[in-house]
Amino acid sequence: MRLRQEEIDYISWKILRRLKEEGVIDIMGEEEAVAERLRHALTENLAAEDQLNREVDDILRGHLKEIQRDSVDYRRMFQMVKTKLARERNVVI
Repeated sequence: MRLRQEEIDYISWKILRRLKEEGVIDIMGEEEAVAERLRHALTENLAAEDQLNREVDDILRGHLKEIQRDSVDYRRMFQMVKTKLARERNVVI
C-alpha cells in the first residue's frame, strides 16, 4: 500500500466533510462510524490494487526476455496490462 494509515484517515475525513458540505449525504449517526467505513473501503481498494500490481509484475516477469528483446517500455506495458486486468475484474484503479 502506498499510503500510510494516517493519510488514509485524513482522506476519509476529507471525503466525509466534502460530501456533507455538498449536501450529498446526511449523516444519521456518528460521523466516526461513517469515516471508519470510508477508511475500510479505501484500504480494501488499495490492497486490491497492490495485489493487481503484483500479478501484473509476475505476468510481465514471465515475458521479460521478449520485453527486453523488443525494446518495449516496461512501465507502459505494465500500465496496459494492469488496465486490462482491472477492467476484466471490475477493479477500480
